[in-house]
Amino acid sequence: MEFKPKWVAWEITRRCNLRCVHCRSSSEMEIQGHPDFSTEQAFRIIDDIASYAQPVVVLSGGEPLMREDVFEIAQYGTGKGLRMCLATNGTLINEERCKKIKESCIRIVSLSLDGSTEEVHDDFRNEKGAFAGIVNATRLFREHGIEFIINSSFTKRNQE
Repeated sequence: MEFKPKWVAWEITRRCNLRCVHCRSSSEMEIQGHPDFSTEQAFRIIDDIASYAQPVVVLSGGEPLMREDVFEIAQYGTGKGLRMCLATNGTLINEERCKKIKESCIRIVSLSLDGSTEEVHDDFRNEKGAFAGIVNATRLFREHGIEFIINSSFTKRNQE
């Protein structure tokens, strides 16, 4: 039987602006010894994927918005017929990035929300203001007509 993936979660960077308690990644702002691959290498990977399947591709990380070329990668994948999506912690979303999400034809964005209050979410994400960032992202997405979903990680730390 031939295997064709329907969904690919692609960690395009290990860099991140948060230090979440649950993260299995060695997320840092700058990764020594583990630099991001080039835009050209990303295009080759998309070419490889598109040559044998047409899966949903979720650009993830770390925080994918740490890459300056994330929207080029998304647009290239869209041009190859792939359904490109984005998984973000939401803290880096602004008007300009919303416009780029639309222009690059990202179909849906998943946001990470790990607490119903600022205190719980910010503690889980190890960053004061993370909750305000995701609330702002949801507001901007609604204003710009960007479809989004919420993902949550639950532990004893935030189960209430």
